[in-house]
Order: sequence, then C-alpha cells, then structure tokens
Amino acid sequence: VYGKKFRNNSIYTPQMVVNGRYEFVGSDERKLKQVVHTEKDMKFKTQITVSRLELKDQQLKFTIHSTTIDRSLLNVAVVEQQLAQQVTRGENRGRTLNHDNVVRAYDSRQFNGKANTFTLPLPSDLDFNKSSLIVYTQEEATWQINATKKIDFKTLK
Repeated sequence: VYGKKFRNNSIYTPQMVVNGRYEFVGSDERKLKQVVHTEKDMKFKTQITVSRLELKDQQLKFTIHSTTIDRSLLNVAVVEQQLAQQVTRGENRGRTLNHDNVVRAYDSRQFNGKANTFTLPLPSDLDFNKSSLIVYTQEEATWQINATKKIDFKTLK
C-alpha cells in the first residue's frame, strides 16, 4: 500500500513510514529525529474515547467512539513492552534482543461514524502489566493519522 502511496516501485526493509507522510530507510536516525520533531506537536482535530473495556476468556472487548471524519480507518492494537529473545543462530547468535511495542493483537476497519465494538483475541502468554491498547484513526486517502489514544492495562486494575 505504501509503495503505491509514495509511488515507489521497490518495497524495502527496513522501511519506516511516519504519519503516512514520510518514508525512509529505518536505520536513518537523522531523518527519524527530523521527522519526529516536525510531527510531534501536531494537534488532532479528532477525539477518541474507549468505553466498556472488558477482559474475558482471553478476549478483550471494548467500544470506541470517535469524532473522526468519514473515509477513515479505525485501527486497534495491543502492544507489549520489554520482550526479550535469545538468538541461537545467525549473525546475532548468542545475543539477547530486547523489543518494545510488539504488536500482539491487531484489527482494522472502516470507521462507520458510530460506536465501533471490537473483540480482540489475545495471546495466552500476554503480560498485562507490560501491555497497552493503542487506538488510532487514519485518513484512507492520505494514510495520515488524525487521532490517537493509548490505555495502559496496568492502570485498569
């Protein structure tokens, strides 16, 4: 999808896309800092609220209300922090790789202009003390993010 948006014939990794507006090689730290500085103070016109958050039978159920415009995508992700992986082969053999914001569950749909109810199946090994629900909307035509919301699960206790 981003290949079409940026009129790029080659899709490469590691690729980084920021706010549907900028794309570059993910290892370009200078470019990343420049883009984040440009986008960090962006004010969203859209508001997101999450209600009826309930965990039952390894499923997360919740309702999202948004003031977003039509032709938007509503995206939800459960992310986990502080994961580690022992590498047994390859160039990183013997190292421990640490990961943050690992997407453990995800769903996306067109915003219908009303309340959107989600049910996300969650992995059985998810650590709720290190996990969050991320909700964001994107304009379909430009892929720009127009609203965000984060809820840390540990604050729900």
